[in-house]
Amino acid sequence: MKLFLVLLLLLATETKLTLSVDKEALPATLSKNLQPLLAPQSFRVNDASGQALLTFWIRKEIPLEATKDQIENGVTYREVVPGSLIGCLEVHQQWTDFRKQTIKPGVYTLRLAIQPMTGDHEGTAPHQDFCLLCPVEKDISVEAVGLEKLVQLSSKVTGTAHPSVMLLFPVKKLAELKEPKLEEPMTSVQTLVLVRDAAAEKMKTQIGFAFTVEGVRKD
Repeated sequence: MKLFLVLLLLLATETKLTLSVDKEALPATLSKNLQPLLAPQSFRVNDASGQALLTFWIRKEIPLEATKDQIENGVTYREVVPGSLIGCLEVHQQWTDFRKQTIKPGVYTLRLAIQPMTGDHEGTAPHQDFCLLCPVEKDISVEAVGLEKLVQLSSKVTGTAHPSVMLLFPVKKLAELKEPKLEEPMTSVQTLVLVRDAAAEKMKTQIGFAFTVEGVRKD
């Protein structure tokens, strides 16, 4: 019984993440074309020992394709311009993405992608919305990237035919989200939840993001 309790304590400790929000310079390896798009505010996710695991820098204003009604009713990931730059990610330690793929330490861009509704993808994730990690040295366009090219670009991170994926969960009660936080939307999954300014032409609004920082799909 004592051993069982010790194991439970160890498991709880291993999955205890913390969040630090600060102002931090953008990675020098990020393209100078992209740097002006991102805010210098950093969101650092630390592991149980307090060591940095992931650091995010998010775009100042997220580009939308939305109508006035959609803006008034609240936008979702589906109104974000597909393939657009969402932010930059520094992976400080070896990290496992939602597909159980190993991601090496380094700096990556994050671009939005919607998983196609095809049979081979059915049931692989609870949601279809993702950010794809792309090699920072090869991603220099301020414009949105088409899905086929984006998948090819992200696949260079994994060295396989599959892109590296960061699952996005829907953000509920956006108006109540006063500051960034870590949240557990489902068992054994942790997300970084934050709000960003967004715009469709001259129409301004806000959008929430919930990036999966820990957790993998269940086979």
